[in-house]
Amino acid sequence: MTVWLVLSFLLHLITLFALIVLYQRSSSADRSQPTYDPQALTEQLDAFVKQIEQENEAYYQNMLAHLKDLETEWEIKVNQLNQASSREAADPPQPDTYGEKVFDRAIHLHQQGYTPEQIARQLNIGIGEAQLLVRLFEKHC
Repeated sequence: MTVWLVLSFLLHLITLFALIVLYQRSSSADRSQPTYDPQALTEQLDAFVKQIEQENEAYYQNMLAHLKDLETEWEIKVNQLNQASSREAADPPQPDTYGEKVFDRAIHLHQQGYTPEQIARQLNIGIGEAQLLVRLFEKHC
């Protein structure tokens, strides 16, 4: 039983010592708290705001320069497209004469008595295409 009493006494002493140390630390911390000067805080905030405004202005100027660069790039592209379209309008595409030549040659061969299969082999076109050309010619004549 004496062991329990001694142990209890020691725990109470340790607890009391811890409370004294905590009290001293908290009272010294209260004394070491810096006092804030409202005018100094205002000056620091003003300086910070001015710095932010300067950074924002620099960012704004960079964005404007970038937008102007993009605008000139787009203007160049639009001008190139306008020039290309005006060149195409000035030089209209030539009609495809291959189809007309094939039609004329197929009709000429048909008039000479060739069958659509022979016309297809001769002109290197499909049989169905040769038959269609012959039928078109016969319909119009």
